[in-house]
Amino acid sequence: MRRAENKNEIETDTDDDESITESETISTEKSSKNISTATAKLFCKWLPKKWVKLSFLLLNSVVLLTGVTAITTAIWMLSDANFTSRLLSQQLFMTIVLILGVFVSLVAFIGIIGITKKKDYFMIFYLMCHSIALCAVFVCLTMSFPFFDMITKKIRDDMNNAIENYQSLDWAMKAWDNTHRYVRTLYSIIFFNCIFFAYFTTNDTFQLKCCGIKSSKDWLDHQLSIPQSCCSVSPEQCLHMTENVSYKSGCLKGAYMLLKSYIQIASISTLVIFPILLISVILAFGLRKMKRSQLILDEATYS
Repeated sequence: MRRAENKNEIETDTDDDESITESETISTEKSSKNISTATAKLFCKWLPKKWVKLSFLLLNSVVLLTGVTAITTAIWMLSDANFTSRLLSQQLFMTIVLILGVFVSLVAFIGIIGITKKKDYFMIFYLMCHSIALCAVFVCLTMSFPFFDMITKKIRDDMNNAIENYQSLDWAMKAWDNTHRYVRTLYSIIFFNCIFFAYFTTNDTFQLKCCGIKSSKDWLDHQLSIPQSCCSVSPEQCLHMTENVSYKSGCLKGAYMLLKSYIQIASISTLVIFPILLISVILAFGLRKMKRSQLILDEATYS
């Protein structure tokens, strides 16, 4: 009998312990739920969802529009035979603009679809792309100086190759003639968001007005006559080309100056890109946080 009583007492104590543990677990869950609900309410109060969503859609709509503009401009420039034949490596920069334009448009479109259709995996992809873009900004900054040296060396090698084949190859003749006469209206292309482009057209013009690599003597050193495209005076005075009637400066120096202008534009662009990227990431994170906060509030309401 005493053993039976002891067993009953042990079972009663075990049941009491289990009930206490269950009640503690339930109270812990309730308290954590209350904390999450309070945090969600506070987050939604501080950041109105409508304004965050509107800002996100507005920013990405502008990005999408400018990305499409960048694609159109790059394709138009690359399809111009005079543009691609110059010995200035400009086609490389336009190719970069084309790639960035495609990337910008795609990511912005995915972000807009993700918000309007409430597709969470679209937003995850959007955030991943922006994270990659942020990393790319730092990589571009560290690689800018070696890249500049590489491009200048390529321009110099292309000029040497073209001057040696000036009379034998049509592309070399066309490339040098287009480079000698190169006049460009200065377009400042500023990249926003790696991703976001704005075009500001000024009245400034950039003119090479050059002859040869370092001077017109380069043609004589290669036992070639100075081309008519080096003429710096009226065509009547250039029937017999000499150093006196040709441009004095070489094209390599002008190409360096042109390349420096592109590097300056890229540097300014980087200063604009970084904060825009951060704003986009913050808005995307904010919208995802609000969505989760709303789910927490709904669960708290129905529970």
